[in-house]
Amino acid sequence: VAVPVGKDAVEVKPEQGMRVKVRFDNDIWYFGCILRVTEKKESTGSKKKAASKSAVAKKEKKQKFSVEILYDDGVKEDVTFPDPDVVLVPPGADDIGCSNFNVTEVRGKAVTSIIGKSPMEAWAKALIKLGLIDE
Repeated sequence: VAVPVGKDAVEVKPEQGMRVKVRFDNDIWYFGCILRVTEKKESTGSKKKAASKSAVAKKEKKQKFSVEILYDDGVKEDVTFPDPDVVLVPPGADDIGCSNFNVTEVRGKAVTSIIGKSPMEAWAKALIKLGLIDE
């Protein structure tokens, strides 16, 4: 699963199998995998008129998710995303991988998972698998 970094990272919806790092006390970061994601519904107390496209776009950016994380030490925790202490980790950014990271389907379409220790290694493996370059 490709995860953008930088200012666009908050707009990425978390998905099962993604790696995360979570900041705890004393700025200590712990890594884990997302086990489950559910969208948090905001309650609307009154009727509102139809929203403009820009208002809909702003609301989508403010979507909140309940995310169940399995940390690498075996502890599970439910957190709310986005949260400044919860960061989606791009593949290859940490040395510890998810044991169940072999994604075979995304939104009903078949995909192939490629894992590397760095983004460059993952790209090379992908190009080799596609037959675009030789080993």
